[in-house]
Amino acid sequence: MTNVPRCRSRGRSGQRPSDDALADWIRYVEQALHRPTFTVRPKYAKDFEVLYGVILQSARYGMAFLQLREAGLHREAEALARAAMEHAITAHWVFFTEGGRDRFVVAINADFRRYYEVMAEWLEDSALQKKVEEISEYPGRGMPRFTQIMNDFGGSFLTTAYRSLSLSVHPTHNTVLKYLEHSDGGVEVRTEARDANSFPALYLTAISSMLALSLVEFMIDPSRAEELLDDASERLRLPIFIHAELPEGKRRAI
Repeated sequence: MTNVPRCRSRGRSGQRPSDDALADWIRYVEQALHRPTFTVRPKYAKDFEVLYGVILQSARYGMAFLQLREAGLHREAEALARAAMEHAITAHWVFFTEGGRDRFVVAINADFRRYYEVMAEWLEDSALQKKVEEISEYPGRGMPRFTQIMNDFGGSFLTTAYRSLSLSVHPTHNTVLKYLEHSDGGVEVRTEARDANSFPALYLTAISSMLALSLVEFMIDPSRAEELLDDASERLRLPIFIHAELPEGKRRAI
């Protein structure tokens, strides 16, 4: 059995990485995943086929996050930070959880079938209905809720970060308050979100980028994945892997 790289405390000092360094890392990862070919370990070939799109999408959300952020749309970019995080963490859960890949396959097959069912009914299209009948239903459980996935990885930090980003995605109290100023003279509206703090979203997006690249590198060569990314991890204080937090009984033997 391959030794499993574990998360550990990162960073040689208490200084946080600069915004520019984190942004450069996000760009680097998105480019690093655009390779003409990938030579993965044969035992991980099916994993790669199922997960590459999820991994790349996380990195592309990271790039889109940067573009919105650079345009001054910091709060709007947080929605993409959340999407990058959800894709990267889901990919790690699917790969490192015992039976995770099978559950993901069940889920994506059900999504595929449900799409054609809804479209066939809405359009009253017999050709689409035939397509539904051609899609086999895979037996077994689908994916757990994302909250459960985060709990499997230790929960506290990931759940807090995800909920914080979600405040920008849904119409919440945060949405209302960000565009108002209360004073003795009454209430004034703002056209820019109040008290924007974009660093947490940038840092979480950089973590997602690290998780995206580390999973690909692991499938290529498990023994070298952590070594290849160690310098960036130390310098930017980013965890390379999070699966050491999975309960032992749920962890896949890799």
